[in-house]
Amino acid sequence: TIFVRFAGGGMPPLFDGGSGWIHTRVRQRMHELLVSAEVPPYLDAGARGLLLEARKNYAVKQLAGKWLLAQGDRTLLLTWLGDASNTAIACLLTALGAAATACELGVEVLHRDQQIDVVGLLARLAASPLPSVDTLLEGAQNLIQEKWDWALPDGLLRKSYASLYLDLDEAFAWICSRG
Repeated sequence: TIFVRFAGGGMPPLFDGGSGWIHTRVRQRMHELLVSAEVPPYLDAGARGLLLEARKNYAVKQLAGKWLLAQGDRTLLLTWLGDASNTAIACLLTALGAAATACELGVEVLHRDQQIDVVGLLARLAASPLPSVDTLLEGAQNLIQEKWDWALPDGLLRKSYASLYLDLDEAFAWICSRG
């Protein structure tokens, strides 16, 4: 349930059109709703219809209990984690040489011209200590995200990025539970 109230000053806030980051609890609740028969009482008829359609597709695709889906030249990891954890998992896989990116449902691993043993990569990560932020993000090119990031030295920029956009602890816990 989200409660809203009018903002003071009479001016509506400006939005840049982008979406915000999704927290793990939101994705876990989405998953709970897909696997249960619960229909939240606040849903209108249209939202109830969308929930039923989502449940039907979840069942037809037999996603219950699955966390690894092969899709042609990609493998999708269904993590049901938030964006910060999915981004961290993608960074960890990328550090091992995989072409991984965070996506809506989890992490997508592109196979390029070869088949990649994603389960093996996760096992390697689970068997290793969590790398430092400096090691993990060394050589990353897209760390400037905030207004003054351009002014930060490289080491501090990596730490800033990690504190804002990566949940390494949750990501590592998920990896260890799979690897």
